[in-house]
Amino acid sequence: MSRQTRISRDRKRRRLRQVVERFNGRCVYCGTETVKGAGSGQVTQPNAATLDHFIPRSLGGQECIWNYVLACRACNEEKGDRMPGDFEIEVIGMMMELFPSKIAS
Repeated sequence: MSRQTRISRDRKRRRLRQVVERFNGRCVYCGTETVKGAGSGQVTQPNAATLDHFIPRSLGGQECIWNYVLACRACNEEKGDRMPGDFEIEVIGMMMELFPSKIAS
């Protein structure tokens, strides 16, 4: 393994730890616990913690710590390269269809 690869991998791990701590191990979109004991860094399955670019890189988002949020794998894949508002509006619509009585009250 090259020195550059090792540094890059260490940087990614450190970034993930920082984001896990910032969001207490929970997905910012659905609230699912993605990490048990947020400080420990133990990722659970099937809702493994992923780093999501809050503003997608394809839409001008930057590769920096403030643009990363913690997302479960399902939400990150579903959000894709959409802006957060577009994704959240879709999630709210799905929740209203699935649980109309709980949301209306």
